Amino acid sequence: FSYSDGLRIKELELKYNLLKLLRPTPKIDHLFIDGITLDVSQFSKSESEESSATSQAIPPFFLEKLSLHQAQMRVQEERIYFDLQADALSFEKALDVKGFTLALQTQYALLQAKGDVRDSELFAQTQLELADALREKYLRDIKNFPRKVSLDVVLSQKGVHVRTQLKNIFLSLI
Repeated sequence: FSYSDGLRIKELELKYNLLKLLRPTPKIDHLFIDGITLDVSQFSKSESEESSATSQAIPPFFLEKLSLHQAQMRVQEERIYFDLQADALSFEKALDVKGFTLALQTQYALLQAKGDVRDSELFAQTQLELADALREKYLRDIKNFPRKVSLDVVLSQKGVHVRTQLKNIFLSLI
């Protein structure tokens, strides 16, 4: 296995103060990555299991700002495109992110999200817009279904909790 098979980066910019890197919790000012492509199929399951076992060995760090621009993740034949901005990422025993914005696009939907991460638990307010083909296939009999749906999402190791509110929708039997 070679990382060059599963990970490609068009441009990477790292801003740091050398003295801040020498602290017990190293600090990086800004990590900007443009055109990153991650092909998940190139990482075998056994390597994933090994990496999860070693994830407890991740050293503490602090990243003031993270910017991923025109990022792409490949999962088998599926493509997920996204841009991510995140502020004040830190890791000691858990991941914390003061705030993030995410714009994500798949063939199924567009997603805009804004939120934070506390003790490795993600909290986000999102806007989800289903692709027309999905709306036609699965929602054609539901009248007044909004084009965009607001979702409150909590993601943790325990699971995913999603909450939304839909008003004035009804089922059309004709």
